[in-house]
Amino acid sequence: MLGAKGLIKSRPKTGTRVRPRADWNLLDPDVIAWQHEVGFDRSFLQAICEIRLMFEPMTAGFAAVRATADEVARIEEWCQLLQGAVDSIELYIPADLQFHTAICSAAHNELLQKIITTIETPLRASRIVTSQLLGANQVAMPLHWAITEAIRSRDEQAAEVAMRKLIILTTEDLQRALDADYARKEGVNR
Repeated sequence: MLGAKGLIKSRPKTGTRVRPRADWNLLDPDVIAWQHEVGFDRSFLQAICEIRLMFEPMTAGFAAVRATADEVARIEEWCQLLQGAVDSIELYIPADLQFHTAICSAAHNELLQKIITTIETPLRASRIVTSQLLGANQVAMPLHWAITEAIRSRDEQAAEVAMRKLIILTTEDLQRALDADYARKEGVNR
């Protein structure tokens, strides 16, 4: 099983060796779960943000064009729940993930739905990191509402632009949170 995931290489007479990280199947759900258990590193979380920036703006644009009335209502409900949970990390994170999942479902693209399912664990981890920043959830809410409004009004371009701004804000928040965590650990180790 570990060999199939690219983690190890076994050969007769030479034994088993751990393969370089570049050979790992990093999108394998088990590999992601194992990384989560030991803690994601900065570069992996930044890579997740880059992947999100590549597909989530277009996904929001698709949702603006393709969503049914029920799906738009569901996105609005999740945004409202997100607003109500803005001061609670425990409630905000699952609502945020459901908001993005609802948008992805409304895009009506099975491959995008698989991608978001595959990266759900690192998305949750990045949200845990960014939600620790004082006021970060409140600052992000206007962009969530802008995305929701753009989808409701069927404005593909506005949905893409608002989602891109949200992902960039999240990336910046992640960087600030990781920098603050590093500085805190360095202060403790001195």
